[in-house]
Amino acid sequence: MAISTNYAFGVAVKQMQDVQTQIAKTQGQLATGTKLGNPSDNPDATASVQRLQSAISRQTSYSQSLTQADNRLAAQETNISGSSGVLIRIKELTLQAANATVSASGRVNISTEIKSLRGQLLSMANARDESGNFIFGGARTGSQPFAANAQGQINYTGDQSQVEVAIGDQSRVAVGGVGSQVFTSVVRDGNGTKTGVGFFQALADLATAVQNGDSANIQRGIGEVDAMHAGVSHAIAQVGANRSSIDQQQGVIDATSLRLETTLSGIKDTDYTVAATDLQKQMLSLQAAQSSFAQTAKLSLFDYIK
Repeated sequence: MAISTNYAFGVAVKQMQDVQTQIAKTQGQLATGTKLGNPSDNPDATASVQRLQSAISRQTSYSQSLTQADNRLAAQETNISGSSGVLIRIKELTLQAANATVSASGRVNISTEIKSLRGQLLSMANARDESGNFIFGGARTGSQPFAANAQGQINYTGDQSQVEVAIGDQSRVAVGGVGSQVFTSVVRDGNGTKTGVGFFQALADLATAVQNGDSANIQRGIGEVDAMHAGVSHAIAQVGANRSSIDQQQGVIDATSLRLETTLSGIKDTDYTVAATDLQKQMLSLQAAQSSFAQTAKLSLFDYIK
């Protein structure tokens, strides 16, 4: 009889301990908001959480890269668009200068404005982003892309490499503006020989032709300005396409992050409604176990004799 009583006590105590453990675990879930108090509680779920958190971190990193890339492209777009407007103004002035009725002093004034506008274009070609990097030097972001040589001619000193930024597991976008592809050289045909002339040199030659009333070279300059503007327009379209790709990729990243966060929440986060219901059931179970134990504790040999 003693063995039987000890066994009954042991079972009752074990039952109450198990329920109390369940209650403590549920209370912990309600207090912390997570179902995974200890990795040992659910190793598989813990491993899944770690994988999901790593994937979410990658998406966050990509999103930050997208923001930086878009800021750089926005700076390029602003300066290229500004250059387009300046070239339009230069063409208007050149057409005025081509008019035979313009006086010598009028041509001098036009030439002076063209030179000033050329200076604006040079400033935009050597523009920097918010981090102080040159935006039209290709991969050479630390040095001025357009600089004067010993003869005073402005040449492109950047490189032809496109800087690319990872914006997804298998996606990259070009953000390094190559100045020579924006401020393009022009091709001149002199006595059957074609030669390339730099963007800023062509504008300097145009200003000189206007000042001197050189009709032939003024007409040549009109065509060259058109060619320059075509290059700038192409660059604007390319930057716009890259920014559009960034917008689309940001949408992909947002959707992917939401899916990963939802999956992570389902594995890790406490469902308060379910946990509260479980806690109530566990409390009732504990009360029942305690009541049963109390009844068992009252039993004696005389009760069994009866």
